[in-house]
Amino acid sequence: MAAELRRRRAAAWRRGLLAGLAAGALLAACDAPTGDREQATFDPRLVAQDESGQFRPFVYHWPLGATIAVYVDRTAAPAGSDLRAALLDGAALWTSELFYREATFTVVTDPRDADVVLHYGEAPRIVGAGSCAPPGGSAVGITFFCADLAAKGFETLPLLAAGGATGAAAGHVKMDVAVYRSRVADETTFRRLVAHELGHVLGIGTHSPSSADLMFGFPAVDAPSAGDARTLRYVLHQPADLRP
Repeated sequence: MAAELRRRRAAAWRRGLLAGLAAGALLAACDAPTGDREQATFDPRLVAQDESGQFRPFVYHWPLGATIAVYVDRTAAPAGSDLRAALLDGAALWTSELFYREATFTVVTDPRDADVVLHYGEAPRIVGAGSCAPPGGSAVGITFFCADLAAKGFETLPLLAAGGATGAAAGHVKMDVAVYRSRVADETTFRRLVAHELGHVLGIGTHSPSSADLMFGFPAVDAPSAGDARTLRYVLHQPADLRP
């Protein structure tokens, strides 16, 4: 799926960039801890076009100590599928690998309170694409954000009214995560993909070349590997080019 990501990402630019990450969540007043001094197992940076049109790597992640608020839209949920449970399990897997509570997740019941919207890919999106082109393609999972390079941040994605009109309500959504249940064989694979997309939400902007890692393009494992965990801990302590 890493190759698919590079082939399929549409570069539609106005003042920002679209990052569609396709796949088969303390310390505000002090310096970041660096005691472990770990190195990434694979390069976690997102490769995308800058304002001059040149491709270069970007580091992105939330401020250290952030609590990432996720709204779970269960529209179009098939029988036997539980997106909220998949989120909670995936969030616990990732945050258990962090040493300093660099990030945590919480579930909110109102999209106006959310930083991230998580939904079935089969459902209509409840947020717009900002100044970027909307995501598409045949991937089984997409983590979408629209970066504002001038501000070194992410655009706020507008909440949509019924029928797709913008301006329905104020909010502060920075990422939209879609996972397609109908494109995978079973719920186990679906839950792996949800956990994989949470790795992108946290700041891993690419895919691992190793099938032993959860961040492999189409994951075959249920939890972050030691390599995934080292890579996340590494990127969270790098200076961010972009912050949600």
